[in-house]
Amino acid sequence: MKWSWKIGQFAGIGVYMHATFLLLVGWVAVSHWVQARTLEAVLAGVGFILALFACVVAHEYGHALTARHYGIRTKDITLLPIGGVARLERMPDDPRQELWVALAGPAVNVVIAAALFAWLVVTDTFSPLAELSVARGSFLERLMVVNAGLVLFNLLPAFPMDGGRVMRALLATRMEYTRATQLAANVGQGVAVREVMQREFQVVDSSDMLESAMQRLQECACHTLPVQHGGRVVGLLTMDNVGEFVAIQAALGGTPTAPALLESNG
Repeated sequence: MKWSWKIGQFAGIGVYMHATFLLLVGWVAVSHWVQARTLEAVLAGVGFILALFACVVAHEYGHALTARHYGIRTKDITLLPIGGVARLERMPDDPRQELWVALAGPAVNVVIAAALFAWLVVTDTFSPLAELSVARGSFLERLMVVNAGLVLFNLLPAFPMDGGRVMRALLATRMEYTRATQLAANVGQGVAVREVMQREFQVVDSSDMLESAMQRLQECACHTLPVQHGGRVVGLLTMDNVGEFVAIQAALGGTPTAPALLESNG
C-alpha cells in the first residue's frame, strides 16, 4: 500500500504503518495535552493507543496464521487509523475454511480480553466499569473493554467485515458463492448500524480495464468485489485467478480489452 512504512515482521509477514496512522497518534497526543497539559498524560494516551493497535495487529495475525494453515499466504498487514488490514493472497475456496479464517481474528481479542480479566481479578484491581472512560481509569481494564468491543464490532454481520464473512461462509455451504456474497451484503445493510457497514457496495463492470478494476479492488481493501454486467452480478473479482475475464466478456458480447482477475459464478 502506498505511503506505508515497514515497522516489523513476524512469522514471515511484514507489518506496515500507513502515513495516516501518524495523524491518529498526533491527534491523541494533542487531545491529551489540551485536557491535562502534562507530558505524563500525553505519554499515557499515546501508550494506550499503541497498546490498542498491538491488539489489532494480533487480531490480523489471527486471520493470517489461520489462512497459512490452509496454505494461503498473507502478503502483509497494514495499520490504518480505522484498524488493520491483512492482505491475503486469496480467500479459501472451502466455505468452512473461510469461516475459521474469519473467526480467528475476533478469537484473538477474546483471548486477550479474557487474560486481562483474569489478571485484574487475581490481582484484585478490578474497578467498576462506570468509572472508566476513554482516557481515564485502569489501563489494563480499559484495554480489556476495548478488546471486548473489538469482538462485538468485528462480528457485526456487515460484509466485508469478519461477521459478514462468517455469514457468507455459512451461506456458501448451502448455495453458490456469488449468491452467498449478495445475501451477506444485503443482510449487512439491513441489520448493521450505518456508520460501520458498507452501504455503497463497490462493483466492477464486465467491460472495465484490468488496471482500473485492480485499482478499485485495492482502494476498498477488499479480497473480492462483485463483477456486474447489465446490472446483474456475473462473478467475483479476486486476486488469484487471471484470464477468465476475456472469455466472459466475449460470451457476453463485449470486446475483450484486457485480462482481469475473476472468479466466475460458473
